[in-house]
Amino acid sequence: MYLPDSVPVVRSDDDPAHHKMYSQLGVDASALINACFVLTTVGQFALLFLGATLLLSRRVHKRSAALKNLLVTTFLSTIPPYLLMYAGSIWDPRPPFRLCVTQAALVDATGVMFSIASLALVVDLMLEIRAFSLSNCAAHYRNMMLVTAPYTVFFAFSISALALGIIRPDIVRHMPDDLSCSLRNTPLSIAMQITIVLTLTAALCLEVYAIVDTLRARHDLTDLRRPSLLTVSQAVRIVGFTCLQVFLLIVSALDIYLDSPALHVASIIYQALIPLATFVIFGMTRDCINAWKALVTFAKHIRSRTTRSPVTHFHVEVTIEKEKWNGDSDPFARLPITPIRVPLDGLSDTCSIA
Repeated sequence: MYLPDSVPVVRSDDDPAHHKMYSQLGVDASALINACFVLTTVGQFALLFLGATLLLSRRVHKRSAALKNLLVTTFLSTIPPYLLMYAGSIWDPRPPFRLCVTQAALVDATGVMFSIASLALVVDLMLEIRAFSLSNCAAHYRNMMLVTAPYTVFFAFSISALALGIIRPDIVRHMPDDLSCSLRNTPLSIAMQITIVLTLTAALCLEVYAIVDTLRARHDLTDLRRPSLLTVSQAVRIVGFTCLQVFLLIVSALDIYLDSPALHVASIIYQALIPLATFVIFGMTRDCINAWKALVTFAKHIRSRTTRSPVTHFHVEVTIEKEKWNGDSDPFARLPITPIRVPLDGLSDTCSIA
């Protein structure tokens, strides 16, 4: 049960609860937690870099809206698990209730959103290779439906979880050895797990169908009659990403039902690697790599120009000719050729005359 937010709970480093909070993570639990946080942060910056490349670079091929949305949902799903870390309450068994219930609702909902976004990408790929077709009305709103579907499910589950947590504060807890708060409600947990399992199963079935259909079409059709088919790169990336989610689901389920410290540590590390693995799967393409190489080459060119000597010397020859006067002595005399050295770096407005 939570204490009211108005009652401060002060804990020192000598508090036994402080040391027992992550007892199953090993003797150096703080190092593991910090390492996972760093891995997740690196993955987040990598996803941002990939997204900027896809949006701004002219060297990369245009990606589908479903893939861009998947990168966004992957990035967003990595934030809620570390809300306690951001707030400095990771070691507190009783963090502030508002923070804890918000984190519990977001963590549960983002897991479902992540799987729905993956299914939307598979459906978009199936439509691209024309494995099945949509009606004219559905085809017109295709991108909007594929992009909004993950967020619709997210809001449905997050609002439900948040309402349950507010109505029943006793089910919101920061359990020992967990990096985030959780909502101990069996019906809601079962509903989310069933949704994730059905979503990933549907994605795998569609991927297998697309691969089989592509192999059959390549065998039956000539190159001149061959339609748009699934490429090997697309198949490897989309199947690999779905398997990444399936393994995460398996590890999480084993962690819950077997209650093994080793599995729990493996689950935490695996979740921390998800954003970086997503970057590798969808970012290590030839066009993205070429764009990054061009960016590095351009940066080196700019650096070489800035480190080059900024002063260039040249000579200007000035000659003043003698003018004719009608009477008095001539005030002008023919001057010798005078070389002038002028700096071009803009740091000085003077010039020296040799």
